[in-house]
Order: sequence, then structure tokens, then C-alpha cells
Amino acid sequence: PDDDESRLLAYAHALLAARVGDGEGLSALAQLRGTLSALHAVAPILGALAGASLLAASLPPPEARPVNVFVFVGEGILLPTFFGALTVLLSLGAGRALSGLHWLGWVGGLMSRGALSTRLGQLTGRVLRTSGVSGPLFGSLSHLFWIGALSAFTALAAWRFLFTDYLFAWSSTMPLTGDGVRQFFSTLAAPVAWLPGVHAPDAAQVSVSEWASLAEGYARSSGEPGQDEALRKGWYGLLLASVVAWGLVPRVLAWVGSRWLLTRRIRAGLASPAHRAVLD
Repeated sequence: PDDDESRLLAYAHALLAARVGDGEGLSALAQLRGTLSALHAVAPILGALAGASLLAASLPPPEARPVNVFVFVGEGILLPTFFGALTVLLSLGAGRALSGLHWLGWVGGLMSRGALSTRLGQLTGRVLRTSGVSGPLFGSLSHLFWIGALSAFTALAAWRFLFTDYLFAWSSTMPLTGDGVRQFFSTLAAPVAWLPGVHAPDAAQVSVSEWASLAEGYARSSGEPGQDEALRKGWYGLLLASVVAWGLVPRVLAWVGSRWLLTRRIRAGLASPAHRAVLD
């Protein structure tokens, strides 16, 4: 081959064919490659199914009660942000003690008992770890999963809001005040307030949207039912835009960053003195 990477790969394959028997795990490499390729293709599909399930939990039947804006934000922003931060830490090689909280840690455990349990599989796992490639490689899988989840979550929510008549409300067991709720959603609205139809809630919208659980109804009214209904429906634009800005866009950027880091670390490994000696 003409390029150094292909030459090193051909050399490695020749060594494996000459020195390693299939009983020592030669087929593990093909299994690992096929598994990773399949996971990268399946991850966004599984994510889309998970996103649809999250949305189903966020949107109660319209006739039952209004949509709690905190539940929508929690499942569309806070939950993916927590796992996104954890994934970035693991991709960078930090937070290994937290790997048990991440689904990638469970996948790694299953692979260690499968394809990576053979002699050659153990060598492959050691190379992945010491080269720093495993973090961004598996991190990109997590990002793809959440990109699929948040894309489905947002698209299906927009579809439901378009064809179903939803009202929104806020309520919490915690002692929240209207000012605190308004400040929180004003922060969420900051990067998306320039979009048409998207704006931070004002004091009137927050006030008439408070839900009283014991009374099973809204806590306050302005005295004008038409205006109250319009204000309670007006949350949908902010919620959709916030999920895209705070949930989906950071995941896309994190996926791009993980692929860049993966390529960089592979190139750094190929440029090592040991590999230069092999090429020479």
C-alpha cells in the first residue's frame, strides 16, 4: 500500500495470519469490528425508540391534565445533559469510577466476557485503553444514541403539538415561586429567544400556568378565560426550541468532538517511535 496507515495494517494482518491461531481469538477482531459497525448503525435507531418512550412519559392525555413543563424539560434537557457530561468525562479518560453509571460501562463488561476474553481480544482491549481510543470511540456511540433520542423526542412533540390541543402547567413538590420559575425559563430562552414565536414567559404567563394538585386545577386566573388559555398554550415554542438548543445541539457538537479526538489519537498512535521503526 501507498500510505503508512495501510502499510502498518497490512503488516499487522500478515503477522496475525502467520503467528496467531483461530483458537487464540483471531476471529475476535472481525467480531469486534462487526459489532462496532453494527452498534454505530443501530444506536440512533434505538435512541429514536427511547426518545419516543420519553415523550410518551412527558405528555399525558390532554383530557387528563396539562403537560408539566418541568417533566418535559427534565426528560428533554436535564437527563440527556447529565449523561452527556458523564460521557464526555469518560471519553477524555476521567471519571472512570463513574463508568458503572453509564450504559457503555455495561457494554464494555459484556464485550470483556465475549470477544475480548480471548488472548488476542485481551490484547485488543489493552491497545484500545492505552492508546486512549476507547473513550471517544464508545463515547461517539452514546452521542449517536442521544442524537436519535432527542431528534425523535423533538419531532414527535412538534407533531403532537400541531395536531393535538395541549395545555401546559408547572407544579413541583419543591417550594418554587413564580419568580424562580420565570428566571429558570428565561435562562432556557436566552439562546433561542430570537426565533419567531419563541419568548421567555412573563409574570402573567407563569402566574396563570401554576397548577394546584390538590384542587386538580389551575391555581390562578386573570379573569379572562380566552387570554388564560392562550398563555397556557404558549409554552410549546419555548419547550421545543429549548430541547434543541440545550439537548440536541450539544450532543451533535460532542459527537463531532469525539470523532475528531478519535482520529487525532489514532494518528498519534501511528506516529509513535515504535511504528516508525516498523515502517523503516
